Parts: sequence; structure tokens; C-alpha cells
Amino acid sequence: AYNFPVPIDFLIWRAIGTLVNDLQELIQSNVCENRPVVLFNGHGNNRDYLPLNWLDVLKSLEISPRQQARWSSAFRNTIVCHKYNLRFRLKSKPRVLRSVSVAELKVNGGVIELAYKVLRKAKRLFY
Repeated sequence: AYNFPVPIDFLIWRAIGTLVNDLQELIQSNVCENRPVVLFNGHGNNRDYLPLNWLDVLKSLEISPRQQARWSSAFRNTIVCHKYNLRFRLKSKPRVLRSVSVAELKVNGGVIELAYKVLRKAKRLFY
């Protein structure tokens, strides 16, 4: 717990960022015509993708994703004392990808569905 207020938009941003990080192998392995993604962060072979329908949640926030990325880096560098520079790549009009190059992956399709349900529920709770 911290002794200062944290905007709800930032909490949602951090939750989505954590899901993107933790579920990246599943996100990449499920990319197809019906489950497109957009580039979220990273470069070269170290890229993270965001499911396109998750982008709607980020766009519905009052604070822009670019500002949230800056806050996230500052939070980690200042409060958590862990130097971190997010290579934020999400654009306001991102290119939609229906396939991505992936390394060897372990796939469990049920987890990605759970993530979608969590995001939908979070959106209903806060908006």
C-alpha cells in the first residue's frame, strides 16, 4: 500500500500491462484472422502484442496510453526502485496484425479466454 492516491485508470493500465506480459506466449500463439493483435511494446525479437479488443479498454480510459506508459516507467524507477524503460510502441491508430512470428510456445487456450473475461468484467466495474 502506498500513502498517495492512484488514479483508477493507472490501476487498469497496470493490470492490462501485467496480463500482456504474463500471457504473451498465449496471445501470440492465438493470433489469427478472428483474434488480431497490435504491437504494444518492444523491438526486434522481444515484442509484446496486445489483443485488438483489449485496445478498446485502453482507449476508454481518460488518461492516454502514452501518459500511462510514462507513469508506469516513473513508478517503477522511483517507487519500486527498479530501473525500467518501457519501449512503448502502441500508436493511436495501430497497424492490426493477424499473424506474428513466434518462438516455440506452450499453449493453453483456456487462459486467454479467462483474460478476455477479466477485462470485460473490469470495464463493467469501473465504467
